[in-house]
Amino acid sequence: MSLHRPVRLALALGIVAASTGSAGAVAFGRADASRDGMVTFEETRFVMPKLKEVSFNRFDTNKDGVIDRGEWPGLDAFYTFTYQRR
Repeated sequence: MSLHRPVRLALALGIVAASTGSAGAVAFGRADASRDGMVTFEETRFVMPKLKEVSFNRFDTNKDGVIDRGEWPGLDAFYTFTYQRR
């Protein structure tokens, strides 16, 4: 599967953010309303209202239907890059 440039960039930024321990634009804990360590698409929409489900699914790398802490940095970087640039 070929990843589009914004997705590749977001993955790279997410890996850097995860490896440096830096917080993203949206904190995982703020999105995880149920406090179960996983974020559903519905939970994500509260903190990323412009996010499309197709983008959420791209960052669900293990295809379990949720975003975990390991997948979050890439999604967060993608959302920031795509929707919050000025």
